[in-house]
Amino acid sequence: MRDIKAKRDININGDLNVNESPKMLIQCTTEELLEEKKYRKNILSGEYKKRAKIGLIFLSIAIVFGLFISVWYQLNGKVNISMFTIGIITILTPLGFTWITFFQESEFIQRQNYALREISLILQERNYNF
Repeated sequence: MRDIKAKRDININGDLNVNESPKMLIQCTTEELLEEKKYRKNILSGEYKKRAKIGLIFLSIAIVFGLFISVWYQLNGKVNISMFTIGIITILTPLGFTWITFFQESEFIQRQNYALREISLILQERNYNF
């Protein structure tokens, strides 16, 4: 059904029965596997971009909040605490951004990566050269 790209409303007068059961990857031809691999890589790319965007938003909020606290301490004459706060911001926020964006894989990303590994193994078994 993902191949149907309707530009307008789809009007069906009567019943619509779609009896195509999904094909297992091992049953697909080499061309279908290559298409599926490209499709899943595209999905993963979009998911990683979305996660990076969310991570950047949180990173920006953390930096602004940290700088606000640092300026507050600076204005109150607590220079050491202010510099410590800037140091913590400099070290921890990029680490947090990296962790949230790339190391915590959602179940969706894990399923897509598993399918990509399975496709690669099937293609290797068929002696397909990348």
